[in-house]
Amino acid sequence: MILMQKMRIVITDVYDLKYNYGVQRLVLTLIDKIKEKIPCAEFIMPVQSAYCNRANIEFAGKRGIRLVKYWKYSFVFELIHPLLKLAGLLRNDPDDACGPNNHDNGRKCTALEGYRALIASVSEAGMVIDAAGIEFIGNSGLKNKWGELLFCRMFQRLAKRYKKPYFKYTKSYGPFEGLLFRSVVKKLLEKLPFILVRGRNNLESMHRLGLKTQLYLFPDISLVLKPAPAEWAERYLGSLGIDISKPLTGISPSRVLSRIDSGGSDNITGMNHRELCIRLINECSDNGSQVLVIPHAIDRIDKNKCDRQLAAELLEEAGHPEGVFLAGEGLSYSEVRALIGKLSYYITGRYHSVASALYMGTPVVSLAWHVKYTDIMGEFLDDPPVIDSRNTSIDEACSLIRKFRDDLSWFDREKVRENRERIGREVERSIQMILESTL
Repeated sequence: MILMQKMRIVITDVYDLKYNYGVQRLVLTLIDKIKEKIPCAEFIMPVQSAYCNRANIEFAGKRGIRLVKYWKYSFVFELIHPLLKLAGLLRNDPDDACGPNNHDNGRKCTALEGYRALIASVSEAGMVIDAAGIEFIGNSGLKNKWGELLFCRMFQRLAKRYKKPYFKYTKSYGPFEGLLFRSVVKKLLEKLPFILVRGRNNLESMHRLGLKTQLYLFPDISLVLKPAPAEWAERYLGSLGIDISKPLTGISPSRVLSRIDSGGSDNITGMNHRELCIRLINECSDNGSQVLVIPHAIDRIDKNKCDRQLAAELLEEAGHPEGVFLAGEGLSYSEVRALIGKLSYYITGRYHSVASALYMGTPVVSLAWHVKYTDIMGEFLDDPPVIDSRNTSIDEACSLIRKFRDDLSWFDREKVRENRERIGREVERSIQMILESTL
């Protein structure tokens, strides 16, 4: 079905388009799939003001995306929306610094102007889609879990105020910890027309919420994103000094895992995640193996969220071993996917890197902190090698990683290929489902 009418679509929960490979994998693939069916579609993305910088503006502009900047805590304005409206503070102002055409006017965006820009973007949209990869993480700490919930609620409420269809695209949810948190999440989810969930384990946890809203199982859309050409990957690896004729092991440390409080337990979260990665890097180097360290989440503003910063710290602590290389930060998601396709073996703590490895047919072991890792690997393999980072010691993890590396019988390439074709068809159905309920 090709729909020729013009439509503006707001995609929320985007922040660092150019540098965060995970954001790119969802948003750019979603846009491409929608444009296949609505060639005239226009896309608006509200972005927190700190990330509405020149790099992101240029990246978005080249892809026909309009950015609208807003204050990080704009959900406060949404909570008092009726009072702001009564006071006449929500009138449109073409000179607002946050507007889509005013990024470079030299005047800083005020918080209220950012909220007005949000309102304007939603009011002119044909639909609003929340494209975050995971939502309502109840064990992420009091501030994080409630702040994220209010942030998600803000866009859902704005869509309702301005009578715009609002969807949550295929993602993972939970865990839903705490009776109050669980109750509020359930109330928000039951206002959706339907819910698309990625992964059977997560679907089961959603069923346990007892939602009235219909649930549907679909795979992650990033599993259909095409990689950069293999020739590009070979040239890039060669420019780093890697011999592409020899085996290459990949390691992707995760800032998320390094920030999880281990509570003094003998597992591979927190500082223990750092120690595990250093041990793996040194072990590979001592064996004469080539190692490519691949950072995934890139954040130039908050280094505590940046995998590249973590990777640089780990290499420094490891003493920059011979044969260990660090991938650059200016890469796109499709380029990183192409590099992963050149690995002989991969250990990663990042969900979207697991997606790339499976797409490219690369044997991958995931260091998991959430059920979503088992879910995505279960789309391709019957008995996937998922290491529970919260309940596995460093010695156990190293032993398992060696075991999976030395015996690859668990990795059925033919099965992986067949499932990739099936996933492509199911992703098409998920896009069609949203569009048909709107148009």
